[in-house]
Amino acid sequence: MTGPRRAVLPEDLDGVARLLGIVEMADGHHPIGEHQYLELVAGSGGEVIGLLIEAEAGPVAYAGLTQAFEPSWWTLELAVDPAWRTPEVFGTLLEAAITEATKLGGAFLRLWAFLPHLVDVALHKGFRPERELRSLRKQLPLTEAAEVSWTDRFRPGQDEAEWLEVNNSAFVGHPENGNWTMKALGHRMQQPWFDPDDIIVARRSGRMIGFCWTKRESPEVGEIYVIAVAPPHQGQGLGKALLMVGMAHLAEKGAQSVVLYVDSSNHRALQLYDSVGFRLDHVDRSFVVDLVNRNGNHSSGSARR
Repeated sequence: MTGPRRAVLPEDLDGVARLLGIVEMADGHHPIGEHQYLELVAGSGGEVIGLLIEAEAGPVAYAGLTQAFEPSWWTLELAVDPAWRTPEVFGTLLEAAITEATKLGGAFLRLWAFLPHLVDVALHKGFRPERELRSLRKQLPLTEAAEVSWTDRFRPGQDEAEWLEVNNSAFVGHPENGNWTMKALGHRMQQPWFDPDDIIVARRSGRMIGFCWTKRESPEVGEIYVIAVAPPHQGQGLGKALLMVGMAHLAEKGAQSVVLYVDSSNHRALQLYDSVGFRLDHVDRSFVVDLVNRNGNHSSGSARR
């Protein structure tokens, strides 16, 4: 076993992709978030810092660091081959990531973890519980009809700026969905799965006021990828209407079930999803460490809870 070392792109990309596939097959869901993976593939300007532990056959453990919307925050996601999930490997990856984030001027490091042994090591390293992200699932087709006559579709080359305005105003301060850029949106529009017809749009007086972006995880499983309503139009039932149209669209394309992700603190959204039949599938948890205080220094910041 060697490493950790920084991943070099594009030379290491095939090995990382192979490892991610092994982990996904073993655990039943993606080991790292799509945002990080797309930035890794794009290899753009060091926006993702990958750390690798390798054996003779190639990478057996990967740690990916991305800068959050706040300059002092970094996010860490790990993918470790099931055969190499030991306290030593977890601890080595965490220490390397902590060192790297500290060098880059980070004050806080957020770790997404769902493996019990990883959680145990993280707590020992000074991480503390922070957030819960719930994965919800619902069977299709719908038992009630969805009204579609008022909906429109996303127009590439015309709607990008309005989409960003609606999304970023609806998700102010959100670690994953907030503060999207034209570059981040462009990365997704370049993916093989992107289809503008999968973004259902609501307009009023010609202006976009909400949207439901759907996608297909597989032929049988659809996803409510992002759903947002501009703040002046929230609380009027538009979010539910967009959700119903999005699910009907996925069912028409052959999806037999639909999944989505929501923060456990978003009680309003959870009530909505429960009311239309979504049920808990699994929970991803995040943990945070104060990098400055961990080294025995004083920090003037405070971790977001």
